Amino acid sequence: MRLPILAAALLATCLLRAQEALFTPTPPAVQINRAALAVHPGNNLQTLPATLNGKPCTLLLDTGASHTTFDVDFLRKTFPDLPLRPIALGGQTNVQSAPLAFPIQTLRVGEAELTRFVGMALPLGHLSEAVGVRVDGILGMNALGYAPFRLSLRDGAVTWFSAPPTPAGAVLLPLLDVADNSFHVVATREGDETTFPVLIDSGATFTFMDGAHWPAGEGRAALDAAGVNATRAADFRKGAPGTLRVGALALPLEPLLRDGEEPLLGADALRALDLIIDAKARKAWAVPRAAE
Repeated sequence: MRLPILAAALLATCLLRAQEALFTPTPPAVQINRAALAVHPGNNLQTLPATLNGKPCTLLLDTGASHTTFDVDFLRKTFPDLPLRPIALGGQTNVQSAPLAFPIQTLRVGEAELTRFVGMALPLGHLSEAVGVRVDGILGMNALGYAPFRLSLRDGAVTWFSAPPTPAGAVLLPLLDVADNSFHVVATREGDETTFPVLIDSGATFTFMDGAHWPAGEGRAALDAAGVNATRAADFRKGAPGTLRVGALALPLEPLLRDGEEPLLGADALRALDLIIDAKARKAWAVPRAAE
């Protein structure tokens, strides 16, 4: 029975790779590029202007999103003749609505023009209310990672390079080996040697930990939690103050707790450092920023 099972697994892997190739943009000839970010007070989420198929739009920069996705209502209003086709996603996904796919001829971000790839469409109208400005889509890692980039919430900028920069103090982060566009660091809580994966998620306002890996503190927090699916009021336990260890990086945290869901580093924690990500090489660094 092993050979048929192995053949089926290889076929599934090949199909997933073939599908993922459709979502991979053709990069620009010159990769060096810089785009200013609007880092929104109160939630630290980052948006930037872009141009989709010649039309202006505003995108949420989201390192936790594997694919670039646009609001379906924005697409239907802006491009009434644009073909939207149902698509089945492979691998792990938190998307609950049935996604649609559409052809992207050009996506211009900063001075870079990404061409000839497939975008996704979902109902995203709720994100505008959550962020505080109009959001037409999400810039996910398939497009964001077209070249090595440095994300700085403190400087309000994302900068792409032909090769990853190596500034003084940069700490190489240990990453979970996964076959998708997500970046999970392998972490421990100081005082506990148990390792667990944590998603780098600039599209999340708050840092969350699983109660199985982080002790509870005192009190609770009632928040509006926004994601790709909806915005909903939720009640979270507060985590105890502590330090997250990621390789040589020590990151003080006071996270929120949610049981049974993956831990993630949100924008509140990412303000304390700059991120350098080389998506194609599957490498990431953190550059700690001195406290103001």
